[in-house]
Amino acid sequence: MLDEIHTYAGAQATEVAFLLRKLKNRLGINIPLQVFGASASLAQADEMDDGEKLTAKLKKFASDLFAEEVHEVVRGKRIVHERLQQLVPREFSLSTTEWIKLGVALEEIGRLHETGRHINTWNDYMAINSLDRPELLAPPDASLGAFLEECFASNREMRCVAASLDQTGVKDFRELAKNIFISAENILSDGERYQALSAVIRMGMWARTDEESFPLLPGRYHIAVNGIEGIAACPDGGNEGWREIKVARHHHESHVGYFFPLMVCRKCGQPYLEGFEDAGRLHPRRPDQGETRAKRRVYWLGKPTGLVDDEADESEQAETLLYQKTWLNPLTGKLGSGEGAILLHAIQIEHDEEERAWYVRKCPACGGNASGTNAEIITHMHPGNEALGSVVTQRVLEALPGAEIDHCDPQPAQGRNLLAFSDNRQDAAFFAPYFERTAADLALRSAICQVLKKRDQPLDIRQLAVQVFQQWQHEGRQSILLDANGDIRTDQQDVTHQLVDAIGAEFCTPAGRRNSLEALGAARVTYEPNRLKLLHQKVEGFWPDELSKGEASVNALIHFLLENIRREKALAKFYGVGLRDEFTWANYNQHRSFDIEGGDDKVMFRWLPRETQKRDNRRTWYLVEQLGLPRDRAFAFLRQFWEAIVKHSIALMARHNPGFALDGEVIRIASGEKQRLYVCKNCGLLQPHVLSNRCTAFRCRGEVEEISMEERDVMRTRNHYLASYEEPNHVTVKWTPQSRQY
Repeated sequence: MLDEIHTYAGAQATEVAFLLRKLKNRLGINIPLQVFGASASLAQADEMDDGEKLTAKLKKFASDLFAEEVHEVVRGKRIVHERLQQLVPREFSLSTTEWIKLGVALEEIGRLHETGRHINTWNDYMAINSLDRPELLAPPDASLGAFLEECFASNREMRCVAASLDQTGVKDFRELAKNIFISAENILSDGERYQALSAVIRMGMWARTDEESFPLLPGRYHIAVNGIEGIAACPDGGNEGWREIKVARHHHESHVGYFFPLMVCRKCGQPYLEGFEDAGRLHPRRPDQGETRAKRRVYWLGKPTGLVDDEADESEQAETLLYQKTWLNPLTGKLGSGEGAILLHAIQIEHDEEERAWYVRKCPACGGNASGTNAEIITHMHPGNEALGSVVTQRVLEALPGAEIDHCDPQPAQGRNLLAFSDNRQDAAFFAPYFERTAADLALRSAICQVLKKRDQPLDIRQLAVQVFQQWQHEGRQSILLDANGDIRTDQQDVTHQLVDAIGAEFCTPAGRRNSLEALGAARVTYEPNRLKLLHQKVEGFWPDELSKGEASVNALIHFLLENIRREKALAKFYGVGLRDEFTWANYNQHRSFDIEGGDDKVMFRWLPRETQKRDNRRTWYLVEQLGLPRDRAFAFLRQFWEAIVKHSIALMARHNPGFALDGEVIRIASGEKQRLYVCKNCGLLQPHVLSNRCTAFRCRGEVEEISMEERDVMRTRNHYLASYEEPNHVTVKWTPQSRQY
């Protein structure tokens, strides 16, 4: 038997067909076999003009694939519930308002435990919601499901919805609502119609005699998401690099020119354009010209920046990165200088000998590298990736009504269930754990935001973990986390211990520099105030004359330098947490520590690069290249700073053999809403601590500008991450993979 038979086409179908033939030959099978092909994509033959012809084609296709004669094509068929097909003595109708009230009652009853859903409860809720219609009053000895089926089989709106769903094609929910709930005075809003139809659909699902019976309506809420299947941009010589965009993989307009595929970095979102060079022209897609070998090119969209190593702590000092310059006439696609030509800058791509393809392995904007199953760090805009799927799934799941909380049987997502399908197991295998992980991150970050808004003073990480646990318990809800084995944890001690680990990963890993609570300005990281005050006084004593003076400058540089250690997860004394759990720390689960100049190969980071080599790390780059401090003065300052933070009286650093690491218990977290936030005009990095308006990103030479409070208010509504973190009711989810068995 072959599942998803409609996916077998081209080379894959040929390979499977030959494999089946080889298998039968190897087993010596010379008698006819019974074969099955399953698909949910077969249209009903009686609804097709060429039904017989289509059936014949399907039989031939399956016979060629299996190398066996296929005799029959069996299709599913939707039929209206038998009770809705019967004539009734009298139909009754409910108004839009009554249906909305009924929907409220159904939602409230649905939150009850199954043992509480009976006829007496139904009658009580009808009275509470002022639904005193005699048709809705149930006899005391009836079964709730059987009563609802008998009652609403005579309802006009139920019958109209069933008849409409019986017709061919997908039904738009809003259009169906307008057709069912018609108002002569046109006084009904779309929202009212929507609520009323939702109640009809829900009632149709409830109305069935027992668990083995079909409901009156076989309908469910189907959310159709038509994702963007590519974006193409027409390049321009301006700063932003484009003049028009189209929702398409590629496009051409004679009076505008060629539109090239837009690609973005998976980590920082930097946009690029893709093209294929052949015979003196740049094509928006690979030209199909027989033996031609068009060369793939990827260009900056807009003005290029210097290389930024956002996740590296040290790298070879290099000249300003020079990109290959290309002149292009967007109107004709012709390469070369001349009238109408604009300047493009190509980024580096690497050749994969095995796959015979060219890939962008590293983003020059943020320094992010391709990892996992991704061949390159950039991607086209498409709807099939895990990020878009997770956003949609999260929204749908949280829109479903939660069940009544049972503290003896805690359930993720407050008992909500969502069944997701995939055409192949590979997509499901990537999406499911990604969704579980991102849902957990969202629930944690949202809870942290809610906690910090209520606190005037910073919290240490253990205090924050306890407050997050209590936030999740607010209004009788449950505090649930999943451990590395996927088991549910609800005990306060277990959950708090795991939360300490997760909060540490949120604020202490390189991967959080661009979309974390701290980077987006929602949270502020500082340190134990008494030790910080002592360090401030110490640093003022050896502050370089070349740098701008003042408390704000000293405070900014201290926080920048300590962030260098903290974001590399070089931590010690972290509330008894081992810091080696791969489930929480992923690629950062190994021992990580600093020493002033290294020497021991087991020490991952050097506070100072070797002076004899032309190397920079984050600290020397910022002091020398961005703040203009002479190299010898920068090294002297960093050496004194190191001695201060490991000094016993300050002791922000602790021995973490074979090196040193930041004492994780001195970290404090506070709300960042009132703290200043800056954005780099070159690389776009958001950052809270800067000197002389210079960007702190590694190897970025940009300047920053402050984001006003008004602009930040707009960010909180328009930035997807911030808007999600502002919502208080996100929950932990658990996925369970299922394979259909035959």
